[in-house]
Amino acid sequence: MGGLGPPVLRSSVRALWLGRMALGVVFAGLFFGGATAAGEALFLSLGVTLAAGVAWILAPSPVPLRRVGWPALAFAVVIGVAILTVVPLPTDLARSGLYGAVGGRSLSIAPAATFIEIAKLFGLGCVFLCGVFAGRGERTPGRLLDACIVFTALWAGWSLILFAATGGQARLGAPLLSPNTAATLLGVGWIVTVGRLLAWREARLDKSAKRWTLTWLAAAFVVIGVALALTQSRAGLGIAVLCAIGLTACWPARPGAGGLSKRGFALAGVAFALAIALEAGRGVLLRLPGLAAAAADRREIFATYWAAFCDAPVFGGGLGSATYVTKLGLTPQTYDALWNVQSAHNWGLQWLAEGGVAAALPMGTAVAGLLIAAFRGLDVRSARLLLPLLFADAMVLTHGLTDFALQIPAFALYWSFLLGLQTAVSSPQARRSIRSGGRAREEAGR
Repeated sequence: MGGLGPPVLRSSVRALWLGRMALGVVFAGLFFGGATAAGEALFLSLGVTLAAGVAWILAPSPVPLRRVGWPALAFAVVIGVAILTVVPLPTDLARSGLYGAVGGRSLSIAPAATFIEIAKLFGLGCVFLCGVFAGRGERTPGRLLDACIVFTALWAGWSLILFAATGGQARLGAPLLSPNTAATLLGVGWIVTVGRLLAWREARLDKSAKRWTLTWLAAAFVVIGVALALTQSRAGLGIAVLCAIGLTACWPARPGAGGLSKRGFALAGVAFALAIALEAGRGVLLRLPGLAAAAADRREIFATYWAAFCDAPVFGGGLGSATYVTKLGLTPQTYDALWNVQSAHNWGLQWLAEGGVAAALPMGTAVAGLLIAAFRGLDVRSARLLLPLLFADAMVLTHGLTDFALQIPAFALYWSFLLGLQTAVSSPQARRSIRSGGRAREEAGR
């Protein structure tokens, strides 16, 4: 057994640095505004593709990918459908309804935009693999979650500097991101931080190391939380707080765990949430009367995209066609709601409008398959890593029903990495590693 130590250690170190490299690439995109321009998105996808290639070469066997066979097949179907929609047909298509004025010989009304989306989808698959390859070993996933917190806290700090530089009059939106999209990213970071704080209670560290860990986690909790409140995102702040409380309530009890109690964490989290909502987040309260107007705008947007789906229910308008859908749906009655909108503000509706049932159904199947696999891998020991990731999924998917963070390339890549990480953590190999590591620490403690 002693001869296995160095190779396993080298594998863990490689996985850790691979994960940090992939996260660094993704957050570079977030620092530069989310890589919303086509060129930026393509370069970002190229970066994670190179990282995935390195992972494929360096990752030892076996790689825990068997459990994601069906999601991978569904994802391949999505790419296949997207390619089909840009294949030129012999004659021009006769379109109806919203698309009646659009010509062209392909199923996609915007083939160039669809080509870019195909490249971005390939990047999503590659960064997912980076997350799977990087999440190997007992301690590596936890260290990568710590890296996520550090990157998010740095991003939040930079956003606070930009916010202060503008006089703090507008909502915090960070560089080139909308405030609501920033709220999704910050909400994910805040939830993961809560999870690491809960795990801190159970960590077997010496007093100085435990004190230092609590210090930097608490600082990240405050910085990210204040930035989240300053986005003044009604839904984002509310969903993040509910997910953080839910995570705390679901955290498995562990007899004999030292430090603060779970109830203490819950009370501290609620008190902090109330404080930032009343002080730094007072703008949220001021924006509550505008809920009716915001709901009316969403209804107009949803109606336009639903009409687009009904006009092309099988293949949609083509991936990447959301901007064109908005322009085609502009009327004097909808102008106020649609003039500057470039997405459906609902990930499900946008997939239906852009990809039709042919692409939306397999994409939903792929994501659902990954979430189900993670739930199946949830047990008492894996919960300290899996629960924060699952509640982060809830944050992304729930807030995405009324906003468009998943349409920001860098954020979509980030979530794909987290999905890959939770796939690795929930694998049988990872659970065995966690259990054996826990027994080893308990024996060492005796």
